Amino acid sequence: PACSIVSIGVDLPEPRDSSGFRKRFGLARPFMVYIGRVEPAKGCQELFDDYLATRALCSEPASLPDLVIIGSAAMGIPQHPGIHYLGFVSEDEKADAILQADFLVNPSPSESLSLVLLEAWSRQRAVLVNGRSEVMRGQVARARGGLAYGSRREFAECLYALRDGRACAVM
Repeated sequence: PACSIVSIGVDLPEPRDSSGFRKRFGLARPFMVYIGRVEPAKGCQELFDDYLATRALCSEPASLPDLVIIGSAAMGIPQHPGIHYLGFVSEDEKADAILQADFLVNPSPSESLSLVLLEAWSRQRAVLVNGRSEVMRGQVARARGGLAYGSRREFAECLYALRDGRACAVM
């Protein structure tokens, strides 16, 4: 059978001072970042539900990272002090968000290729992905660049592991 090999990459980032990002957006605490369309098909409702349930059950919810959301919203975003919706940002601000984040989260259950994972790894950041996406789960395992979750309990366990820096060796 005929086949084609196709590749894609991301430009390696130039060193930059990203420290102003937190001040511009009022982010004083550790955070994970989601970058993309905010809609149920991308796993965002499940992300919000899992995040809020984890915080509600945690004996020290302030010990968990905040959730920063970047992108256009096609659904409601919960009003919670730990969730920060920034909307659209420039490419430089997106790069700064990744550099300042503790890790990136991609909750899509059906992602076939996530460029934002490549961007996070190029900036030495771990990722947390929905394990129902076989492609992302495989990418993360091969890269040893993060964790995958398949349930709310696993999501919580991954948050603690990534928070504590005991989850993975990032490329």
